[in-house]
Amino acid sequence: MKRTKIDMVMGGAGPLRYPIYVGALIAARDKKLIPGKVDYEKMDRAPRLIGTSAGALIGGLYMSGVSIGRIKKLVEDTDQEQFASFGLARFLKAIILYKANWGGAYMNSGKKAEKWLLEQTGGRTMKDCPGLFIVVADVRNGETVILNAASAPDMTVARAIRASISIPLVFDAVPWTDKYGRKRLLMDGGIRYNFPIDYFVDIDKTPVVGFTPKEGTDPLSDNYSTPEIIKMMIQNMIGATEIKSIEDAAWSSWIMLAGKNDDEKSLLSFDADKKTRKKWLEIGRESTYSKIEAAVEDSKRKLEAVSGDSLVNLYAMLSQDSPGT
Repeated sequence: MKRTKIDMVMGGAGPLRYPIYVGALIAARDKKLIPGKVDYEKMDRAPRLIGTSAGALIGGLYMSGVSIGRIKKLVEDTDQEQFASFGLARFLKAIILYKANWGGAYMNSGKKAEKWLLEQTGGRTMKDCPGLFIVVADVRNGETVILNAASAPDMTVARAIRASISIPLVFDAVPWTDKYGRKRLLMDGGIRYNFPIDYFVDIDKTPVVGFTPKEGTDPLSDNYSTPEIIKMMIQNMIGATEIKSIEDAAWSSWIMLAGKNDDEKSLLSFDADKKTRKKWLEIGRESTYSKIEAAVEDSKRKLEAVSGDSLVNLYAMLSQDSPGT
């Protein structure tokens, strides 16, 4: 494929449901809308993809040249509990770190996950992947930052993904000094911009299709614990950031990747087994396969309705080189 037929948006999903985005990629590939593997040198127009958190993980792997078939195998066979987990011992660790002033309060450092990501992406940097945009939250300055080839050219894709998946308390934040010399502390992009469906401005009229899981939060037991409350706070905070983005998406279309969480597991659970991961992958594939052609046509209609002057003005507002918003 010399030219992609769509650009993509992938929002947050959490560690339980993140395989849905692999299913979405499989369906888009099977519908011949995207290549099975991104090769910037061989394509006249490679896809653009912006991802937040789980969407940054799967989208980042794809846009760094990992084939969809390889990503599917990685997701099915990789036990993510090796990278992070909840639990009383981990929670006490976070409290101790905070009280002892030994750094930020977190249950998992994120270093093991970043090492794994480095291996999968071949150490590629953001400038090696000009179509990739990763959303992070700068909690030090209270800003949304879009990491890409212009704003963070020398940052590895692995480090950018790690920053975007750094759920508060679960992973340590990622310190970074941007090219303007401003010190930043990066965490999960879902804190500020969970579903960036309104980000791309398509001057070349390429349809934009977004993927997002059906909204949902974990049920709260009657005898709820402090860790449960924390998880609920994170889920509600991240879910609330999607509303404004969807309202502002004048030229994009999106697919709700619906699926029932009947596994009795938290949406923030890292201990899903292979069967569960394959189930969520298939949910993403089925939802996308049945809806993506209509979504592409919907985006085309919206793009035709937007004037050229409006697109240029919007593009100027969303400069790729902006250090933060």
